[in-house]
Amino acid sequence: MNRDIVQGNWKQFKGKVQVRWGMLIGDYLRVISGRSAQLAGERQQAYGIILSKTLGSAKKIRYSADSFSSNPITVGTPSPKASAAAVHTHETL
Repeated sequence: MNRDIVQGNWKQFKGKVQVRWGMLIGDYLRVISGRSAQLAGERQQAYGIILSKTLGSAKKIRYSADSFSSNPITVGTPSPKASAAAVHTHETL
């Protein structure tokens, strides 16, 4: 999990507690502050989700590119079967 996702969840939780406490004691400024904290937590959580998806896609692209580069194609180098066949034909002549 991403750190932003965890922090966003925590901000949402704190905001919900502030809203409940503000409703209980009748402090509507605390209710507004709690709702603002909830919104900030939702935004931070969404940012963390988007960031983790983006980084996950980048890693997949990098790994697929690495799989192509791990098997380089060399031009002009004969395969072992071709060189053995060439040696065999030269020996029979």
